[in-house]
Amino acid sequence: MSNKFNPNYGMCVLKPLEESEQKYGAIILPNLGDTKAMQARIEEISPIYNFNLGVEVPPKYKVGDIVLYPALGASKVVVDREEYIICGVQDLLTSIQTNE
Repeated sequence: MSNKFNPNYGMCVLKPLEESEQKYGAIILPNLGDTKAMQARIEEISPIYNFNLGVEVPPKYKVGDIVLYPALGASKVVVDREEYIICGVQDLLTSIQTNE
């Protein structure tokens, strides 16, 4: 994981996952670039600050989780020739369970 980032309260830094071909039986369906899979791995994540209670709330997700992020509202940045996505923790759509 990376220690390049220190996101503000309620923000997370994501590393987009590489797109690949999907295979169904003997049929290979290449990604034609029409829609981009919005899957990413969490690189850094910060707690959420609850201003009403004056406390930090731990995020639901953790570093290393695979998540879906929104197409709009996320910012793309390039650091050391690597692309990252920055968005709010509350904007993450869902986590994806992997069988690793």
